[in-house]
Formats: sequence, structure tokens, C-alpha cells
Amino acid sequence: MAQLGNLMGLTVHNHAVDGATLTTNQTNPKSVVQQVNDYLLQPDGVTKPLYIIAGGTNDYIPDNDPNGSLGKLGSYGTNDPDTIYGAISTILSSLINYAGAQPWQILVITPIPRGIHPAYRYDSQMTNVADWLSTVDCNLTSIGFAMYEVCCQLLCNVINGYHTIFDALSDGNVNFASNPSSPGDVRWMVMPDNVHPSELGATLYAHYIYKQLSGGGRVARAELISGDDYNIIYKKVL
Repeated sequence: MAQLGNLMGLTVHNHAVDGATLTTNQTNPKSVVQQVNDYLLQPDGVTKPLYIIAGGTNDYIPDNDPNGSLGKLGSYGTNDPDTIYGAISTILSSLINYAGAQPWQILVITPIPRGIHPAYRYDSQMTNVADWLSTVDCNLTSIGFAMYEVCCQLLCNVINGYHTIFDALSDGNVNFASNPSSPGDVRWMVMPDNVHPSELGATLYAHYIYKQLSGGGRVARAELISGDDYNIIYKKVL
């Protein structure tokens, strides 16, 4: 988010913990729900023009969901932080009710696509890569849609991480990360390990988000764009 802060001319106060899940199923590292709770208990006293919540990818990775199923999605209207729906609802409601944030000051970014990290690529249990990738894609999209629905309910901004600069990664999930077929492969340049954006990828992604927030992108205002290509900005942030 440092790149986005630079574009916006804002100081970034990063309270995120690497590897965290949205839900409270995981306690080490502490979940985003717990990170927000900790922030509310010890605020830094700085006025925030924008709160950014980005997550969901770690709620579905081999370590956290080895059986390839998303059993903790939950359903619309639940407040159980052990579920995706409940976790994002708890996070947003806490910021609105206890941090004094206006809903339009909150931006939620859904998971970006991911492939197979080199650490898992040659796992003996991963016998059908295509099926595994299809399941990951389906579940991360489900997580993103849950985040979208809760944002609509609470009138918070949401950007679809699946339809940004990383769209083209869908057909590059095998081999290119550890042995790129071409040094000029754009997929390799923006996400070299198939999971984490590179400096270039993060910079391009920040420009995309900035464009949406400044009203220069294809943005729906309080209405759903057809399909799952949803970006909703309720009030011009910049």
C-alpha cells in the first residue's frame, strides 16, 4: 500500500500482519479481525481519510485449507468472525461504530488471483494441478463476492482484485514462476512467485486503485457492474 499512499500524497499507517487470514480461525499470525480490535484499543491518534482492508487470499491456501474446500464462507447476514461473511462484517462494523469512520472512508479490496507457489508446486498430494487451480479460483472468487455483498450492505467501497492488472495470470500458473519461459513474460514480472506482486506489480496495482478512487476508472456508483467485475465507489475519495 506504500505505492498507493505515495500516489495519494498520504502517509500510510500499516497495521497489517503478513500471512493473516480475515477470519478468526487462525490466531498466529493474528487475524485481520484481531488486528482491527487491537487498533481500536490503541489508536495512533492520527485522523484517517481512508481505511483500506485487503485480504482473503490467506483464508484459502494449502496450509489453511488442505482439503481443498472452503467450509468457513458462512452466509449473508452472519456475524460469526470464524466465517468470511462474519469476519468482514465485524471488521467494517467495528471501524464504523468504534473508530468513527464513515462508510465511504473504507475501501475493501478483494483477493487477487493466485497460482501455485513454488513451495507447493511439487507437493506429492498435488496430483491434478488443473483441478486444484480451478478450486482455488472458485473459492477466492466466492470470498471476494462475500466481501462485496457485505460492503454493499454497509455502503463501503469495494474493488474487485480479480479484475485488475493480474487478469492475465490465469493461464500462467505452472512453471513460469521458478523457470520463466521468457525473461520478458509480463506475468513473471508482476508476480514472480505466483502469489505475491513484485515491486512493479504493486506499483501498477496501486495506479489501478488510484484511478478507481479518483473517479477515472470504470466505476459503478452504488450499483453492480454485470458479472463479477464489480467496483463500487460510493463517494469520490480524492
